[in-house]
Amino acid sequence: MTVTHDESTDLSELRAAYQAQLVRLTAERDEARRAERRARDDAATARADLASLQDRVRDLLGAAATRLDAVEARANR
Repeated sequence: MTVTHDESTDLSELRAAYQAQLVRLTAERDEARRAERRARDDAATARADLASLQDRVRDLLGAAATRLDAVEARANR
């Protein structure tokens, strides 16, 4: 079977299109991996921020309870 010039050109064009698509897909995959890494980092930061806020709220509630106890003790004198 003899490959004509047109068939050879068609195959070259298909090969080039395939290679270009592989490059695009690789870039998309890499970007998705970077986005996933950023999302994980953001989630870890959010968890740390939440833990810090929970500690602060706990401290404030403790201070408020102590203050209320002191006010109540003075009121009962």
